[in-house]
Amino acid sequence: MSTLRHKLANVISVAHSICRLSVMKVFYRKNLYFSPVERFSPNVVIDVDRKSKIRFGKRVSVHSRGRISSHEGGELSIDERTSFNVGCIVVCRSKISIGKNVSFGPNVTIYDHNHVMNQKDGTKSSGFSSRSIEIGDNTWIGTGVIVLPGAKIGKNCVIAAGSVVTGEVPDNTVLIQKRVNTYKELIY
Repeated sequence: MSTLRHKLANVISVAHSICRLSVMKVFYRKNLYFSPVERFSPNVVIDVDRKSKIRFGKRVSVHSRGRISSHEGGELSIDERTSFNVGCIVVCRSKISIGKNVSFGPNVTIYDHNHVMNQKDGTKSSGFSSRSIEIGDNTWIGTGVIVLPGAKIGKNCVIAAGSVVTGEVPDNTVLIQKRVNTYKELIY
């Protein structure tokens, strides 16, 4: 019985996604591209402004509490059969390119921009600095990974849970960021 429920939930989710993206397409014709069969959970936020673009390849899926956004001229491209697990956030202000067959674990965060911090008024009036992000085909991004501006992750890579990715990760690489636990005895 649970298999039937699961299949029914998938059909409803795909139908909901088609309706939702079709309505968005009416308002953002030149800014939103998608194939007929996408699977986005109903509570996923998809946000694009009139200066920006989002392109979804075939069979992209985004699970609950996800957010996919492109603002201020950003160009976000997500290729076919890419899957985002629960709670993933992708926010683009410059350019983010995600390849085919990429799998994201829960709570992955990708930002191609940072606040500019050298203003007297702090972050309120400072704007953003941006650098593009690339993620290659057949890559797996583990739980809680943070991908920062300028990151370039090659093809066939594995990024271990909890990693913070900056700079270049070569093709066919496993990135593991080891942390050292330090314990200090409490003196009473």
